[in-house]
Amino acid sequence: MRYNHRMRASLLYTIFFAALFLAACSGKSVSTDYDPDFPVTSLHTFSVIEENAAADPLDAQRTEEAVTAVFESKGYRRVAENGDFEVRCRLRLLRDVPSNVSIGFGFGGGSRNMGISMGTAKTLTHDEIHLRIVAVDPKKRRVFWEAEAGDDFDFDAPPAVKTDAVRRLVATMLKSFPKARS
Repeated sequence: MRYNHRMRASLLYTIFFAALFLAACSGKSVSTDYDPDFPVTSLHTFSVIEENAAADPLDAQRTEEAVTAVFESKGYRRVAENGDFEVRCRLRLLRDVPSNVSIGFGFGGGSRNMGISMGTAKTLTHDEIHLRIVAVDPKKRRVFWEAEAGDDFDFDAPPAVKTDAVRRLVATMLKSFPKARS
């Protein structure tokens, strides 16, 4: 009977630590903020302002296309310039970001009043994409809505996989942006 209790406790600890590990590995984190007094009901057109000079040109293009697709799906129309609001995107791609997880191995031994141990650990790294999208009133040069997010990103993935990852991130970020009024 006692053996069965220990197995259950061991199983619960294993499940707990597995859940904790998976939570530590989760990627996407999105934060949004906005000016509640800004009259978004008067907005119908937008223009995109390039702010990704240091980013990879293809990833910057993927981001701009994804942003345009989401705003157009919300009923806004993109114009080359002089839109009712400007969308500014800042993309940062980070390689080999240290993870909060490491894998270690160790051993030790000792006798009554003395001990010795030795170990080694390998810190895991991953690549990330960080994106900031800001909506600006071009007349007052004032930000009225912003979103910031980061997620895991595979630089070595095929182009279609990268495009899909950027689209999903942008869609999540712009989810709370209000739809255009007709």
